[in-house]
Amino acid sequence: MTSTFVFHLLDIQSHDMRIESEEEDVRELAYESHSDASDDEEFQNKRKKKKVSHSFSQPREFVIHLFGATETGIPVRCDVTGFHPTMYIRLPEERTSLAVDTIKEYINRQGIPMGQLTFKRITKKIFYGFTANTAYPFLQIHIPSLSLFRNLRGLFLDENLNFATKRPLDGVWKGKTVEVFEANIDPMLRFLHGQNIQPCGWVGVEEGIHSISEQDEKHIIIECDYTQIKPIKAPRVSAPFLTASWDIECFSMTGDFPLAKRTWSKAAKDLIRLGSVNAVEMIVNSLSTGQTPVSTLPKGMTPIYCQLKKSLDIIHTKLKGVEEELHVLIDSVEDDQVSHLEKFLEKTLKNMVYLVGDPAIQIGTTLTRGTVESMERHLFVFPDCAPIPGIVVHAYSTEREMILAWFQWLIEVNPDILIGYNVFGFDESYLWERAEQLQLISANSPIHQLTRLFDLSGEMKLEEKFLSSSAMGDNRMYIWTTHGRLQIDLFHYIKRNNVLPSYKLDEVTKHFMSGKLKKQIYDQGLLTLEVSGAIKDVKEGRSIMLLDETGETVSEKLIVKSVDGSKLLFECELDEDALTEMEDATKWVVVKDDVSPQDIFRLHRGSAEDRAIVGKYCLQDCDLVLDLYKKLETFNNSMSMANVCSVPVSYIFTRGQGIKIESLIFKFCQERGIVIPVLPVPSQNGSDDSYEGAIVLDPQPGFYSTSPIGVCDFASLYPSTIVSENLSHDSLLWVKDFTNDGALISHNWGSEVFDECEGYGYTDIEFDIIRSDPADSRKHPRKIKCGRRICRYAQPLDGSKSTLPQITTWLLTARSAKKKEMKAEKDPERYALLDAEQLAYKLTGNSLYGQLGSSTFKIRLQALAASTTAYGRKQILFAKAAIDKFYGPDAKLPNCSANVMYGDTDSLFVEFNVRDPKTGERLQGREARVATIEMTDEAGHFITKALAAPHDFEFDKAFDPLLMFSKKRYAGNMYEENPDDYVHKYMGIALKRRDNAPIVKTIFGGAMKMLLDKRDVIGAFQFVKEKCLELVDGKVSLGQLTVTKSLRADYADPSRIAHKALADRITARDPGNAPAAGDRIGYVYISAKAGQEASKLQGDRIETPMYIKEHALVPDYRHYIEHQLQNPISQAFALLLEQIPGFKPEMVQSCPLARDDLDRYLAFRELKAADLLFSECLRRFENTSKRSAFSSMFGKNVVITPSKAAPKEAKAATVAAKPQAVQKSISSYLYDSFLVDNMKKKERAAASAAKAAKKKDSAALS
Repeated sequence: MTSTFVFHLLDIQSHDMRIESEEEDVRELAYESHSDASDDEEFQNKRKKKKVSHSFSQPREFVIHLFGATETGIPVRCDVTGFHPTMYIRLPEERTSLAVDTIKEYINRQGIPMGQLTFKRITKKIFYGFTANTAYPFLQIHIPSLSLFRNLRGLFLDENLNFATKRPLDGVWKGKTVEVFEANIDPMLRFLHGQNIQPCGWVGVEEGIHSISEQDEKHIIIECDYTQIKPIKAPRVSAPFLTASWDIECFSMTGDFPLAKRTWSKAAKDLIRLGSVNAVEMIVNSLSTGQTPVSTLPKGMTPIYCQLKKSLDIIHTKLKGVEEELHVLIDSVEDDQVSHLEKFLEKTLKNMVYLVGDPAIQIGTTLTRGTVESMERHLFVFPDCAPIPGIVVHAYSTEREMILAWFQWLIEVNPDILIGYNVFGFDESYLWERAEQLQLISANSPIHQLTRLFDLSGEMKLEEKFLSSSAMGDNRMYIWTTHGRLQIDLFHYIKRNNVLPSYKLDEVTKHFMSGKLKKQIYDQGLLTLEVSGAIKDVKEGRSIMLLDETGETVSEKLIVKSVDGSKLLFECELDEDALTEMEDATKWVVVKDDVSPQDIFRLHRGSAEDRAIVGKYCLQDCDLVLDLYKKLETFNNSMSMANVCSVPVSYIFTRGQGIKIESLIFKFCQERGIVIPVLPVPSQNGSDDSYEGAIVLDPQPGFYSTSPIGVCDFASLYPSTIVSENLSHDSLLWVKDFTNDGALISHNWGSEVFDECEGYGYTDIEFDIIRSDPADSRKHPRKIKCGRRICRYAQPLDGSKSTLPQITTWLLTARSAKKKEMKAEKDPERYALLDAEQLAYKLTGNSLYGQLGSSTFKIRLQALAASTTAYGRKQILFAKAAIDKFYGPDAKLPNCSANVMYGDTDSLFVEFNVRDPKTGERLQGREARVATIEMTDEAGHFITKALAAPHDFEFDKAFDPLLMFSKKRYAGNMYEENPDDYVHKYMGIALKRRDNAPIVKTIFGGAMKMLLDKRDVIGAFQFVKEKCLELVDGKVSLGQLTVTKSLRADYADPSRIAHKALADRITARDPGNAPAAGDRIGYVYISAKAGQEASKLQGDRIETPMYIKEHALVPDYRHYIEHQLQNPISQAFALLLEQIPGFKPEMVQSCPLARDDLDRYLAFRELKAADLLFSECLRRFENTSKRSAFSSMFGKNVVITPSKAAPKEAKAATVAAKPQAVQKSISSYLYDSFLVDNMKKKERAAASAAKAAKKKDSAALS
């Protein structure tokens, strides 16, 4: 090869290879059986597994496999050899040679082949603790293989990474701890750091390359020494990688959620619920070998789909033989009763009944290369399928044939990237388990060719990964080990990077593929919408829906006929009601076709045309995922983040935040000759100390409608703090604890050796020590302050910075450079990459601080995290004090009188009360907004001048008006740059929740809109009252009262789940329309029948809208008022109490002061607001309920009329009932009710007394 071989990296793997033979010019390597976990994952796994010993008689070599593609898209694998993992042992500064000899002797005695190790004495700087750049002696050990590296590490560290040798060390080491450095970083990452290779960048292999093993139009395999591979300038943004977006559809034989492998769990639950009587017969009669049971299915049992290995008679006899044990397990009350019974059935019937899972029925795949728009769609289906326009249909007779053919086709087309939605949570494990049950997984299965290490004996496996974070919670992912191919689950990617109400694909599509509706015209069946936003996501044949500003749907699904610039055209017939509802539309969203799981099951059992409907739906999901992948710039963003942090791009999708920041810090330290010690795993019962987080200033609740609110915030507060105060591991001298009186409690960390170093100044950062209250014995005791902690940091007088500030400065500077490039860039593809790169620098800078206090971070130091937040609090308080002093009332400025009414983390909300400087009159409307924006900007610049670089306090936004509820809860019209353009901003309040009925959005949302847009408190108040009166008068549709919830297959206690109880009633009434798992159940709360007491079980108090209409049931309007409307609306109007009609000053005379107890103050006002808002409608509801009760007692057609004989002041009502005439006065009826209630009270009191007497007698006898 005469020139540099260039390719774009996509995936990186590292493993050991056995050295079979070695001559001067030729070396034969054999693939080593391996785990696909990285080195640090593997070491953590070994803490849970039995340790595996390695034989060192046959040498191994560490090999790194680099995967990617050329400029023309040909896949490449480069096998890199010669790089050796490295670890360091700190040596004493005296008798160093003797210390080295002792270490070598110890290693040799443990059976490690010394001839394979390389030892070198060097000097390095230490990362933990300020040492004024002093270098210390170290023993550097180069190790040829990963297995030997792990074994050598185990000679000095135990499973918790604490120092522990196999035997005590003598001589100079006697009584001393051997400090091990950098034995906890994956050697593969060290290779990337050392060669300065971007893990998802372009690389070149220099001349002198070892060999090109294979080369054709489908793939290239090369080998080289690690020194011959270098980073190069990118010849293009990205190689044209081939991307496959895929999805599967499944069938369920029971109608529940599909199961790839069926267990005895469902049968065990059914038996436990039904009891042990006739248990054997129930099991035998539930066995089914097809779509229908082999005999009559027992009531309450789910069919057990299976293959029978023995006859039913033999199975019956077998179960009869263990019937007694079976009954004991069914009637048991143990917590793990289901598990025990499931295992018993599995063991008993193992060789007689083979449970079969639900089949995968279709696999859809959409192919595209690079950034081109063209796509190729394929559908694999069984047993047959009608042709589908634009889709290549591959039909097979059986599921087994279909799955095998899909894998073989995928291997043939050879995609570089596989993407899907929730494929790590469902599709990959489901398809793998189906392949296992169909016996497609074996040692020589062609499926293994999906790994690009197949020629080196690589196997594809299903690997479980566990990812836990505060943002995403706990996630178990099941991923195929397709070495060399990048796999992306867009579900986890979106969940990690976006906060959405729902992460279902249709809801995610609505969120991202949407825009504003500017204008709508309807004329004789042709609807034209003028829109903005993600117009390129709208294609002919795709469906959209219109939403109002609270997210409520206000149109049916509209199928796009054509797209003309910013205009969307539809052919549809719309009536007057539909057009009226669409008038509230402010937004359009792309939506999926509606094919429910039950529809899929039904259509699969139907004709070839029916299966084509499912196929079209399946490919629709593939296309949507691919469109989302491109729209979100998933590859560019992930590539940029991987390159900034120096980790393989696959880590962005399958690993947490910590590994990215660790790799970045390790790389920076290596470049500066600094080594990082191995920290032990934190103890579960470690320090109870915690530190105070971000500051949130108490808000001043209220409706700010007369003066706009300006918001200033610190740009990158925590990264800027790290730089300005030089906060770093290698600048921290010591940490000491003091009492509140200043007495020293303890010296916690560090040393005073370098406390008086020439050329350095020092900064002390002080914060409270927070610990659990020893007097509080609860499981989660309250936290109390118990002293002060001071951290001292060195400040070089020459202005230089320590490691973390250097990293942060590099990130901030690099981001600024990328943003500058963006301004001049004309190429859209290049612009998108620059935008992704600047975002990666920003996110990494903001993430750096967050990892410092994490217990799982390898380079953690809680004092740094605590110091960062402490200084951040100081900055916010300083900014507030500056605004109070220079812009507040005491400043006596002619143009403003500022009041800081709220502060949160890094921002201040300021009511500037802007005035005309000449007249002193308060400015209003647009003029006030313009002045507030200018004043906020001016205050930001003024305060920035007093801050240490690089802190920047700047204008962020303005609100006009603003409704401030409490901490992190407010609503307002938000303006950013343009004083005429605003959006409604709701923080911490939900106008629309899925467990609320639409009536909440109608009333609460309508009131909020009136308050924010019209500032009409009285109008909003009257609006709420009128709508609530309409509600209790029954003038709202059942649709407004309908709540929908999804039905699951299993519940721990189904009787306590309201919509499950309703689903059971629906099934009993109409088995043909029985709801299935996954269906959404719509229901309305209903009132108890007249004369009956309402059930305490919620399941008895709800019904379907259809059933309510058919049986003339009455909705429970009180429930909607008290449980859905009252709280959010009362909270809003509590802030406006004095402006509400009917308010009297004496109402709040006993109200606690806000400054004494803000929560009690607000709660008190909420009660008063609720009374003014809802008392009238609740009284009307009570009167309506009484009339209903009379109607029930005295027959139909009840009419309440005043008595003619009675005086006007005290009229008695008479009730006329037909067909039998009965009259009874209301007062008489109420008196009778009083007597009955009184009698019941006496009976309850007598029963209680008798019970107490009996208990007393029992106690006396004992």
